[in-house]
Amino acid sequence: MAIATAMACGTVVSSGSVAMASATTTTKADLAEHQANTTGSMIHKPSAYQDLDSVGIVLTGDTAPTVFRVSANAGVPWIHDPRNAAGDRWLSLRNVPNSQNGYVINITVTEGDPATAPLAGTPPVAATDALRITARTAAGIYTTQCTVATAAGDINFPATGDFANCASWAALPA
Repeated sequence: MAIATAMACGTVVSSGSVAMASATTTTKADLAEHQANTTGSMIHKPSAYQDLDSVGIVLTGDTAPTVFRVSANAGVPWIHDPRNAAGDRWLSLRNVPNSQNGYVINITVTEGDPATAPLAGTPPVAATDALRITARTAAGIYTTQCTVATAAGDINFPATGDFANCASWAALPA
């Protein structure tokens, strides 16, 4: 269940439980690890105010929301998975299948539809919780859906390699 979504084309200021959850789960180490350049390798560190969107979802089996955040730092799309180990929380969404490595202008995240999210885990099983991520580039608007939990447990975004838990980026029809 989605708790809240804050969307904007610039700096976002969250309020209520999402802001509290975000403030209590984000550390300077989290912010220091979010780094980017045009190839997606790690070098440029953003400030705390470069998040463009966030969503809090109460994952299956949890009682408190997990706050996922996205950013388009220096044109590279990033997702923050607070469940990952420190140093592996900010991950480039260029690892989603069919990424064209375009310069991302805006990005947003919301609760996805588990019924249409990709199978994930070992062995692959249906999603119980999912995220929908939408990004705007000069070439168009693209979306993907990522599984973040199944009945077997959480599905974290991997620290390396392709995001097998995400569907391929697809252009939205005009």
